[in-house]
Amino acid sequence: MLLKLVVLLLDFKALGITLFGPDYSSSDASAYISSYSSSDNFDPRECKNTRTGVDYRGTLSLTQSGKPCKDWRDFPRWIEKYPESDLNGPYCRNPDDDLGGPWCFTIGGSWDSCKIIDCVKYFSSNKK
Repeated sequence: MLLKLVVLLLDFKALGITLFGPDYSSSDASAYISSYSSSDNFDPRECKNTRTGVDYRGTLSLTQSGKPCKDWRDFPRWIEKYPESDLNGPYCRNPDDDLGGPWCFTIGGSWDSCKIIDCVKYFSSNKK
């Protein structure tokens, strides 16, 4: 499963689609993904602190169904309506506090939910 995800991520790179923000290189996708398995390397920005993830400010830009996110700057009305939501890039966000959690507009012209790790569950299950 992990190998399929890494291959998918590298395919997106070949198409020139950025899946992670400036702090992560998509060419090092396997290291990024494996960071989820070690709390020593885990970036706390990559998890949500609330049930709906309205606080999520990580760099995931791929939906749970594998679709790349569009840049929020392509949707200025959303930026105007939710100025505190950090809508600047192709990242999963939840500006409208949707009960389904963080989401994004997709390349296909629709929107889709993103699967974001719950911080409390992650860190409580990875205590040393």
